[in-house]
Amino acid sequence: MSIFTPDFWDQEWQAFIKRNRRSGESHESPGFWDRKAASFARSTMEGKSSRTEGTLAFLRQAGVHLENSLVLDVGCGTGVFALPFAEQGAQVTAIDSSTEMLALLQARIPEKLQSRIETVELDWLEADIEACQWQKAFDLVFAANCPAIRSLATLEKMSRCSREWCFYGGFSGPRQYELYNEAYSRVYGEAYPNHFNDVIFPLNILYALGYKPRMSFLETEGIQEEPPDNFRSELQSIFPVQEGSSPRVEKVINEVIQENLKEGMVRQRVRSSIGLIVWRV
Repeated sequence: MSIFTPDFWDQEWQAFIKRNRRSGESHESPGFWDRKAASFARSTMEGKSSRTEGTLAFLRQAGVHLENSLVLDVGCGTGVFALPFAEQGAQVTAIDSSTEMLALLQARIPEKLQSRIETVELDWLEADIEACQWQKAFDLVFAANCPAIRSLATLEKMSRCSREWCFYGGFSGPRQYELYNEAYSRVYGEAYPNHFNDVIFPLNILYALGYKPRMSFLETEGIQEEPPDNFRSELQSIFPVQEGSSPRVEKVINEVIQENLKEGMVRQRVRSSIGLIVWRV
């Protein structure tokens, strides 16, 4: 199979995801994101602000106009992008599979933007765009760090919903979690190999499909915070299933949590490189 075919890159993408899949609950699970919702809402990540501003600037430079546009925000979370899109004059359909994420987004929508954001609880992997009447219905179909965008089919679904622009943002290379690395290195003597998806795959699929995607990169850094019980589950999940609850790993996890617990929360620094891709359908 040729590297110039989308199926080649789709197979490579699926193999990469399978080979590097994290143990524990899948990041595609709505339950996982329901538990993460509160920490997203109270996050102190300055990287979120720079990521939002950088992404908006990238869209403007590409020629995407938000005022009076119809936007589909896939995997909207708590509204990191849905809210600024609406503030800039777009009519936003914000979808997510997590009930809690959407509830927090709804609570954050100011009265002046209530009519500009519609929230829909929907898993993109299962979305029937014909039933939703979304074929060519949006000026921009947008997905930022959305785990549901994970295959040729999910990318093509985005293009089918758009009449002009699509955007995908995903991690480029491993994401660096300060305390994941600390815990993992205490057990194995090396940093946590946190590389479970990569923007290289959708970029090459789009090129193989005949698009001419425009790309840029953002470097972000910030602070993630979690209650101790949530963080304990997170740390357990980075280890192989047979070791996540072993006495040796439990001891390390407890030490890392106690050493970094402040005012009832565990905080860690997170650094990411994010690839931004926009294409015209």
